[in-house]
Order: sequence, then C-alpha cells, then structure tokens
Amino acid sequence: MNKLGVKTAKVVGHSLGSLIALELAAQYPDRVDAIALVGTTAPMPVSDAILNAAEANDHAAFDMLTQWGFSKRHQFGGNRNSGMWMIGNTLRLYERSKPGVLFHDMAACNNYLDGLTKASDIRCPALMVLGAEDRLTPVRSTSGLQSALPHADICVLEGAGHTIMVEAPNAMLDALHRIL
Repeated sequence: MNKLGVKTAKVVGHSLGSLIALELAAQYPDRVDAIALVGTTAPMPVSDAILNAAEANDHAAFDMLTQWGFSKRHQFGGNRNSGMWMIGNTLRLYERSKPGVLFHDMAACNNYLDGLTKASDIRCPALMVLGAEDRLTPVRSTSGLQSALPHADICVLEGAGHTIMVEAPNAMLDALHRIL
C-alpha cells in the first residue's frame, strides 16, 4: 500500500487470504476501511491428510482440496457461466503451483491461532461471505469468528461450497457490494 501510495483500502480475502485480511485490519486499523472474509473461519484447521499429502507434494492433496472445495452439486458441473469446467480448472491451478507452495499455505492456515483475538480488535466494518455447503470452512465452524467480530455482516450463499467465487460468482459480487 505504501509503495502504491494507497492510504486506506477495503480488503477482500478468500480462505488463507481472509486470515491475512483479518491480520491486516487488526494490525493497521487506520489503513483498512473494511474487510470481506470469504470462505473463512478462525481457527482454520487443516486435516492431517491434506497437510501430509501437500508436504509430500502428492497429487492427492490437490484432489482432496478440489473434491472438498466444491459443493456436491457443483461436482458435476452446472456453472451458470457456460464453458467453465470448475473441477478441471481448479486442478490445473493447483498443478501449476511450485512444489511446497500448497503445503506452506495449508500450514499457515492450520497454524494461525490468533484469529479470534485479532477479530475482537477489528473496528472497521466486516463482511463474512460463506458457502452454505462449504466442507473446508463450514458455516457451523464460524460462530466464534462471527461473535468475535464486533459488527459482522454475515452472508451465506446457498448451494455454494468453499470455492464461492467459482460456484456463485454473481451472488458473491452482489454480497461484496454490501461492503465495497
């Protein structure tokens, strides 16, 4: 932000990015006007199966995250934007990552334990955009974060899993307009 001459910003983050947005808003309250946390929870534990596979650079980590990242409905396609192969696109993105990147991302999610404390320090408006069918950061796991954020606006998108921006892009944009 300093390098670009940006004095304040509204920050949106998905999954690990939501934890980064949370930390940024807590550390720099005068620089962050609002946050939108998409596909989030705190803490954000990652299963040993995913961590172990990611550490070993085993393709199974990509498969698990792709399988669990989409709602069951979207496992079979059905994107409203024609020509999108959600599962294949997601796998290809994971496969293009350098060895170790996914493990370090998953470990960062798993090891970030200050989320609720940081959330209670947030003073700017906060929006949580959650997928009703998210199996990686399920809505039921977000109650602590919802309570910790002083003025959280909660938007649960029906039919969406963790990959909200792919499964429900228009609904997510509509939700983001509430804060942006």
